[in-house]
Amino acid sequence: MKGFLSDTPVSSLENWPELQGFANYLAENLNKLDDFEQSHQNTELINTAPILLSGDWGSGKTSLLMCLKKELNDKNVVWLDAWRYEAESSLMTALLHCIWNSQPEKNKVNQQALDAFMAVLKTAASLGVRGMLGAIGIKGNLTDIQKDFDTISQVKTQPPSKTQTDLLTEQFEELINTLWKDNKPIIIIDDLDRCSPQSAVELLDQIRLLVSSHTHTGCRFVVAMDKVTLQQAIRSKFSSLSSYDSQRYLEKLFPIMLQIPRFSLATHNTLYQELLSQGGYQDDQDNPDSGLRFDEKWKDVFSTPCFANLRLIKRCLNTYQWLMSNEPESHTPSFDTALLMEWLAAINRWPTLRDYLHAKSNVFWEQVENALQHDSVRSENQDATVDELLEQPYIREFFNESPTKGGARYEYRLQTRIQDYKVLDEFISSKGI
Repeated sequence: MKGFLSDTPVSSLENWPELQGFANYLAENLNKLDDFEQSHQNTELINTAPILLSGDWGSGKTSLLMCLKKELNDKNVVWLDAWRYEAESSLMTALLHCIWNSQPEKNKVNQQALDAFMAVLKTAASLGVRGMLGAIGIKGNLTDIQKDFDTISQVKTQPPSKTQTDLLTEQFEELINTLWKDNKPIIIIDDLDRCSPQSAVELLDQIRLLVSSHTHTGCRFVVAMDKVTLQQAIRSKFSSLSSYDSQRYLEKLFPIMLQIPRFSLATHNTLYQELLSQGGYQDDQDNPDSGLRFDEKWKDVFSTPCFANLRLIKRCLNTYQWLMSNEPESHTPSFDTALLMEWLAAINRWPTLRDYLHAKSNVFWEQVENALQHDSVRSENQDATVDELLEQPYIREFFNESPTKGGARYEYRLQTRIQDYKVLDEFISSKGI
């Protein structure tokens, strides 16, 4: 076994010009927003314009943010890895701790700054506890709740004339203005789409309060997550309202929504070759001991739109490493390795596909094939789950054409593919995958 590929972000975007250029573009525009604020004192643009950077799972969001942070080297940047702190009773209190921990020690011993931090932490903690107790299920454990109550007890009670919401916005403004007289921070939030829907929407609701027109902190938020996942989280929160429009929620919270650019075919090929090299793959057929052999047709799989994703490619290559770990490197597999990689990519892209493969009969797959060929005509006896399967993004395109074998209607019919997938799935199941 040569070496597994880590899921760490790309450290350098030298070979990813689309993402590098986008990071430069973002940094330049954030600087322009600062200049605009200084020349238009009455504008609310900065305070009311958090930025959403939307990108699919594995599209390079964290790599982009890390590059953006480097490009903003003369700015104060606060970074919240939301997924890391989801076990906390409230992501808002975790954000406040990240803000505090970003400070040099000389600021932390400043009594005015400490008082401002403890005051807003108390309010955020009390709101977090209230949210937990009001939820159907309790998020966090008793230790988390006790820590929040301990935090509350350490701070003097605020005047009862103000709501907790008003206190949170005012105290947050005071904290920011105390810690940063000038050059206000950019608060980057990453991996929010890995959190539960409840945690994600709860933090976004609190950010909405912090950037309201009633506050003048001068800081701004940059949130990177999958827009589709975010919309699903919003719909989950407002599930009792059948006509609730999650897009309108996003438009109100994020006046600026940007899509992370896809990489070009040339960039994809470069990054793909890098992953093969890092994983110990080689194409020297005369020297079988130099590494695992790769199939040229793998590129056909990973260059299709639904599978052109670095995280997915890493997972597939790592899985292949695992499958072949006990096989002699000189041994030629009896199966089609390109088709195996196609199936590994498919079950990573659509995890439920494997359940359909095992649970459904040939009649079901005949109905799927018929639905693909007659898109506008639904069979009278069609299984209801056919539509459910085909509603998944990109899956129609995948079923219509195998990346390695060709079009389903002519060269490689879906029925044949399903039987081949079953054989391959039996093999990977025997290896614990």
